[in-house]
Amino acid sequence: MSIHEVTLGQFKKFIAGAGRNDLLADEFIECNCHGNNAAVSWVSWKDAQSFIIWLNRKEGGNHYRLPTEAEWEYAARAGSTTKYSWGNSESQAGNYAWYHKNACDVGNKYPHSVGRKKSNSWGLYDMHGNVWEWVEDWYDGCYSNTPASDPKGPSSGKLRVFRGGSWYYFVELLRPAYRFYYLPDFRSFDLGFRILRTP
Repeated sequence: MSIHEVTLGQFKKFIAGAGRNDLLADEFIECNCHGNNAAVSWVSWKDAQSFIIWLNRKEGGNHYRLPTEAEWEYAARAGSTTKYSWGNSESQAGNYAWYHKNACDVGNKYPHSVGRKKSNSWGLYDMHGNVWEWVEDWYDGCYSNTPASDPKGPSSGKLRVFRGGSWYYFVELLRPAYRFYYLPDFRSFDLGFRILRTP
């Protein structure tokens, strides 16, 4: 699992390398004007897939992809069984996450530089907050429809899942268990992604 979300600087290399200037819409530019080390936002699930295709071609092979929901939650929890990876106390959220209280509420209404908050116990940054993160799965409203071990979600659907909360939302939505979903071509000012690499 990538230790942090894909940054604007990384995504700009994809835009240039793949000739995807069509992604430089006014909304993208407005959302992504806080430095190359900030988490990229205004990225759809389809955009994330295009980035991954480009990266796999660039590096040779087929090693990179979005994590599944199960992989994402497993990494976000980092072995914990508490409400958040750091424990149950909401008062500690500001040490680990950019969220409504320490970002939006104080006028910092944008994705922040990655890795500025504490990591979880597995060394992964921004699993809580900063930007929502697309995962691979189609949305299934009922976990009982999927296998109990390493579920991969339904094989088809209309909506894709994203996880983790963002700088715009309240602390309750930072929980690793919280799920949200939208159409795969949906973009938002607080929606990005992280990738994982398989052997």
